[in-house]
Formats: sequence, structure tokens, C-alpha cells
Amino acid sequence: MRRPRSTTIGAAIAALTAGLFLGAGHATAAPPTRITTPLDFYFAGDDFCGAGISIEIVGVGEEQLQVTQRRGETYFSAHARLDVSFTNTETGVTITSREITRFTDLHVTDNGDGTLTIVSFGTGFAMAYDSDGRIIAKNTGQSRLRTTLDLNGTPDDFEDDTVISEELILGSTGTNDDFCEAAVPALT
Repeated sequence: MRRPRSTTIGAAIAALTAGLFLGAGHATAAPPTRITTPLDFYFAGDDFCGAGISIEIVGVGEEQLQVTQRRGETYFSAHARLDVSFTNTETGVTITSREITRFTDLHVTDNGDGTLTIVSFGTGFAMAYDSDGRIIAKNTGQSRLRTTLDLNGTPDDFEDDTVISEELILGSTGTNDDFCEAAVPALT
């Protein structure tokens, strides 16, 4: 199965989540396949957002993947829900975030040279909350991405596909608050 693409409220979460699937390949028509995967992780570090804050990050959620065959190509769709807590280990102050995202392949084009070009649509929201439950940052909206994949001579084996290029063709249309700018003061 093709590996997930991350979508998050900030760089701190981006490195930790496996949120959104993207891809395609050759196959025959079949009923959609649905896969649910838990998203659970733990991370500890000592320089959160470059501010020198010692932090523990715990994430819990799930991702639902649907794989569908259309016109001889494989289309992916993923819906993810992720709740993350960020705790300053020196003060005990905790902030949280909730992310709900959906990515769907809109167009899959076989380029005829062993590569595919995929245009996918992403939508969702991410909210960060301070220790009193007030919203301190949010990212909402939708975006579109064009990805070209090299199938490495094995169109039915998603595991060996490599990304040749990615292009953001429509940036986020919603609110795009700076997560670190909001999180650092809330954690101190």
C-alpha cells in the first residue's frame, strides 16, 4: 500500500503524523477496499519550535483509507482524525490540537512512460487549544496538489513507487495561523 502523506497544523506535528494517502496504479475494477489504521505516537524533545522548550508530544487518532479502481487506475481517499497533546516537561503546562483532514485523488493520469501524475484535493481543519480550552491557532480550508510518481516498472506494486515531483497547485484557502507562534507562549 502506498505510504501516507502528512498534513498538519504546523511543522512540529508534520514530522510526527502519517496522515494522508496519495497514489495510483494499474488494476482491474473491484469493489472499494477500506482500511482503518490507528495513529498513535509519542515523541520527546528539548527544543520545541526552536524555543528551547522540553516537550512531550502524544498523539492519538485514526485514519480511514479507501482504495477504488476507476478507468484502470487506482484512486486513494483518506480521512484522518488526530488529537495531540503537547506538554512542557518543566512546567507541566499542556496544550492540545485536533486535526480532521480528508485527501482524495481527483485525477490519475498514466503518462505512458512508467510514471503517473495525480491531482489530489485536501480539505479539513486543525485547531490548537491552550490549557483553558481556548482556541489559540487554526488552519482551515482546502488545497490541491499535483504529484508525479515513478512506478519503477511495477505498476501493481505501490511499495516501490517514488515521488519525482510535487507541486502545490492551490494553496490553503482558509485560515493559516502560525502554530509555533501561538504554542510557545501558551506553553510557558
